[in-house]
Amino acid sequence: MGDRAGQQQRVLEEPWLKLLRHFRGTVPEGWSVLVLADRGLYAKWLFRGIRKLGWHPLLRVNQGGKFRPKGWHHFVPMASLVPCPGRCWRGRGMAFRTAEVQLPCTLLAFWGEGHAEAWLLLTDLAPQVSDASWYGLRSWVEQFFKDGKRGGWQWQHTRMTDPARAERLWLAIAVATLWLVRVGGENEVREGGLVASVERGRGVGSAQGTAVALGERIRSRLDRHRGGAVQAQPRPSWPAGSGAVADAPEEHTRASGRTTREKTSGMKTYT
Repeated sequence: MGDRAGQQQRVLEEPWLKLLRHFRGTVPEGWSVLVLADRGLYAKWLFRGIRKLGWHPLLRVNQGGKFRPKGWHHFVPMASLVPCPGRCWRGRGMAFRTAEVQLPCTLLAFWGEGHAEAWLLLTDLAPQVSDASWYGLRSWVEQFFKDGKRGGWQWQHTRMTDPARAERLWLAIAVATLWLVRVGGENEVREGGLVASVERGRGVGSAQGTAVALGERIRSRLDRHRGGAVQAQPRPSWPAGSGAVADAPEEHTRASGRTTREKTSGMKTYT
């Protein structure tokens, strides 16, 4: 089973790294990029490939992984660092016991209240400038699956098999979705709904879904009346010092209710 998994990883390596290199030329100079991936995609080569591009990986790993915090002499299960809901831990160290897959990195562990298990995340960022809540941005991907198919643009009915045709349609869907989210989001913020929904803890994904729905309704009204202009929101700045990578002592604390909210302050993410 291990050999089969290793072969599958080798098959995926070149296409994924090629895709990441393609996006390198599209990122504006001076932007800090955080690349998120679920545990099914984690690989040491992916972590290193992201770093070679000058970006920062934030990759989820399985619950069974081991970690040796800096200054410790033995490995412990990553999950043992957050033994119950409401706990979080972050620190530098060595991930994984097996020599060929070992990785010096920062571990961010967070077990939110009401969830079945913890997030275990590996990054190259220093612990003091890292936050496990950033991984919540990956829920936008799951939301877009619905928006792109049965919940919105009905992509599944096209039955396209030609990659070139699909590429053009996906571009149109992406631009249209961006426009809908912007229009719906601005309207909801103006009415106080988006702020209220985040304060209630509904999460990033559900907020985006609400924005899309509102955007669709506003789009329909604009199509009928052809009035008013939509103003773009200014891009927030990247927090100072967040790109630094340095060793720091591990932190083992209670997770506050605010930890699960979006606190990216202008971080550019790819998932």
